[in-house]
Amino acid sequence: MNFFRILFLSLLFLVNKQTLFAQTDFRDQLRIRLEQEKIDSNKVNIMNELAFNYIFSIPDSAIRYADLGLRLAEKIKFKHGIADALNNIGILHRAEGSYKSAIEYHLKALAINEAINDKLGVANNYINIGLVYYAQENAAKAIEYYYKCLKIKEELNDKEGVANALNDMGNIYVNVKNYEKALEFYKNALKIRYELNDPRKTAWTIKSMGMALSHQKNYEEALKYLDQALPFYEQAQDQHGIAEIFNLMANVFFSKNETLKSIFFYEKSVLISNKFNYKLLAKDSFKGLSNAYKKQNNKSKAFDYLEQYTILQDTLFSVETTQKVAQMQAVFENNKKQIAIELLAKDNENQKLQRNAVIIGFALLALLIFVLVRNNKREQLNNAILKQQYVEIRKNKEEIGLKNEQIELFNKSLEEKNRKMTDSIRYAQTIQQSILPREEELKQVFEDYFAIYLPRDIVSGDFYWLDHSPDYNMALIALADCTGHGVPGALMSMIGGSTLDEIAHTEKVFDPALILDKLNVKIRQVLKQDSKASDGMDIAICKIERIDGKNLLTFAGAKRAIYHFDAFNHEFNEIKGTKKSIGGLRKEENKTFVNVEIYLQKDDVIYLTTDGMADQTNDKKEKFSSQKVKSLLFENAHLKMSEQKQIFMTAIKAHMKDEEQRDDISILAIKI
Repeated sequence: MNFFRILFLSLLFLVNKQTLFAQTDFRDQLRIRLEQEKIDSNKVNIMNELAFNYIFSIPDSAIRYADLGLRLAEKIKFKHGIADALNNIGILHRAEGSYKSAIEYHLKALAINEAINDKLGVANNYINIGLVYYAQENAAKAIEYYYKCLKIKEELNDKEGVANALNDMGNIYVNVKNYEKALEFYKNALKIRYELNDPRKTAWTIKSMGMALSHQKNYEEALKYLDQALPFYEQAQDQHGIAEIFNLMANVFFSKNETLKSIFFYEKSVLISNKFNYKLLAKDSFKGLSNAYKKQNNKSKAFDYLEQYTILQDTLFSVETTQKVAQMQAVFENNKKQIAIELLAKDNENQKLQRNAVIIGFALLALLIFVLVRNNKREQLNNAILKQQYVEIRKNKEEIGLKNEQIELFNKSLEEKNRKMTDSIRYAQTIQQSILPREEELKQVFEDYFAIYLPRDIVSGDFYWLDHSPDYNMALIALADCTGHGVPGALMSMIGGSTLDEIAHTEKVFDPALILDKLNVKIRQVLKQDSKASDGMDIAICKIERIDGKNLLTFAGAKRAIYHFDAFNHEFNEIKGTKKSIGGLRKEENKTFVNVEIYLQKDDVIYLTTDGMADQTNDKKEKFSSQKVKSLLFENAHLKMSEQKQIFMTAIKAHMKDEEQRDDISILAIKI
C-alpha cells in the first residue's frame, strides 16, 4: 500500500459515520483461525472474510487483508479466492468514492467467476456493480445489473436473494421518484417474504411500501401499510422497528395536518426509544414533537421538545467523537502489532523501508487523534456555551410570554379599531349607494340597459347620476370618475352628485355643456381651489330626448368620451368630449364645454365608461387597455344587455386573475 493510500484512508476515519473499530468475538475467532490454518486456500478464504467484515468499519485493515488474500490466491492460482479479493477491493473503492476503479475490480472478479461458472459469485458481482452505478445516481445502469442478478437468483431458486434484490430495486426507483415502479417491486418482494415467513424482513418491505406511498402524498394508503408492518415487527420482537413505525406514522399524520394524532404517535415512539436507548430515533421524534406543538402554537412545549432534541443531538455528537478517539487508538495499537509481526518475516532491507512507512503512518495517526481530541474539547466548550444560552432563554421565557400577551392585546385593539373603521366605511357605502339611481328608476327611463359598478375599495370614487322629466320624454344620464378612490373619492362623488342635483333641480339647467360649465365653477368654489386643492372629476353627460318622433342625443364630456353603436349600419363610433376636467388646479376659465348632437335609431347602444377597466393590470403588469375595451364593446353590442354585462365581468376577472383591483371600474350601457 503506497503512502497516499495510507494518508487517504487515515483521513477517512474523520468522516466515517459508522463504527470504526469493534473487537468482536467473530473477528477474533477469524484471526485465531488464520494463525492456526495450514492450508493456503483456507487462509485466503479467511483473509477475504476478514477484509469483508472490516470494509465499512476499519477500511485500512480491510485493504491489508484483501491485499494479502489476493497475493496468496494469485501465488497458489486459487481463482475463487482471487475473485473474492478483487470483489472486496472493488467495494472498498466504492466506499472511497473511486467509482471507476470499483467498476474495474468488479469486472475483473466477474470475468473470473464466469470462467469458473460460479453463478452465486456472478450474481454478487452484478449487485456490487449495480451499487456502484446507484452511488453515481445512474439508476438505469443500476437496475440493469440488478435484473441480471435477479435472473441468476431465480435460476438458483434463491428466494431470499430474489426478495432482497427486488426490495433493493424498489429502493432505487424510490430514489428517482418513480414510486409506481418502486411499489411494483416491493409487492413482488413481499409475496416471497410471506412465503419465507421472516417477520422482520416482511415488516421491512411493508414499511418500504408505506414510505413510498407517503412520498406520493397518498397518505391514507401509506398509513394502512405502516399499520400492517407493525404486527410483523411485534412478532419479531423488534422494538426498534416498532418505534420506527410509530415515528413514520407520526410523520404522515403531521403531513396530513392531523397534529394531535402525530403528537400521539411521536410520544409512543419516544416511550420505546427511551426505554431501549434508541437515541437517534428519540432525537427524530423530539424534533417532530417540537414541530407539531409549534403548529399548534403551543410555544412552551415546542421549545421544551426542541431543547430535548438539541441536547440529545449534542450528546450523540460527543459520544460519537469520544468513541472515534478510542477506536482510532485501538486501530493504532492493532496495526502496530500486526505490522510488527509482518516486519519480523522480512529481510533487513525491507524491514528498514517498512519501518519508515510505519513511522510515517503512526505519526499521521497520532496527528489525527490529536486533531480529533482537540475538536472534541472545542465541541464540549460549544455545548457548555449552548447550555448557558438555554438557561438565559429560559430566564427570558416569562418576559417573552408577557411581551407576546402585550402584542396580542395590541393586535386585538388594532383589530377592533379596524372593525369599527370598516363598519363606518360600510355605512358610508350604504349612504353612497342611496344617492345613486335606483334600479327601478333606471328601468322606468331606459327599458334595456346594464350597469357595472365595481369599487376598488368598499366605497367608490365613481358615480352615475340620473334626472328625467315627469313624462320620461327627456332624461339626463351621467357617469363620473372623481379624483382618488376609497373614502376620499367617495366624498368627492357625493359632492359631485349633490351639485348636479342642484344644477338640474334648482337651477333647471338641462343642457349638458352648460351643466358641465356650472359644475366646474361650483366644484372650484366648494373645494376652494385657488391654488392648493387639485381634486376634481372626469365626467360624461348625455341628454336623450324624444323630438318629433325621433331620439336626439346631446353629449358633453369633461375628458371622457362615449361610444355609439349604430345598429342599422353596424358601425361603432367614439364621440370624444372636451379635453378639460371638472375642478382641479388648471385655470381654463376661457375654455367652455361643447355639445355634440346625434340622432339615435332603434337598437342603437350608448356606452359611458370610466378608465378603471382599461387601466387594470394583470399578473404581468399589462393593462387591459382602452383599445381592448372598445373591441369588446363593438364585438358584443348586438347581444342582449344582460349577456354583454356577463361578458364584461368574465373578461375583467380573467384578466385580473389574482391581481388586486387598482381603480374603481364602472360602465353604463343604454339600448334605445
